[in-house]
Amino acid sequence: MLNLKLRTMKNDEQKYDTLIARIRNTTPRLSDPQRLTADIMTSVEKLSQPPKPSRALRSITWISSVAALFFMGLFLTEHSISTPTSVQHTATLNYISYSPTDKAHFVTSVKEKRETRERTKTFYKNMITKYQNL
Repeated sequence: MLNLKLRTMKNDEQKYDTLIARIRNTTPRLSDPQRLTADIMTSVEKLSQPPKPSRALRSITWISSVAALFFMGLFLTEHSISTPTSVQHTATLNYISYSPTDKAHFVTSVKEKRETRERTKTFYKNMITKYQNL
């Protein structure tokens, strides 16, 4: 029984080998080789060109670019206006001068700092008295 199976397997292998040899020896016959070449070239050209984005995507890209430029310009303008040019220290008062000729801004910033300090003092005093009374 085993011997019979081995013979059939060898016969099947020989059949497969002859079929493979026949397939390897035959050359393909094309009905229109020029058309095949043209189809291959057009498909390669289509694949080599990137697809164009949709009109909506292009408009969204354009609008977001304009908005980004606007905000960047606004940030740079704000940053250049508010960047300190010098820091001056005195024994009683620390302040920042934003430009050498801007005395009005200096006066208002000193007043604002005094008011802020006073508000902070009163806030902490109120908090301390509130918790001491508990």
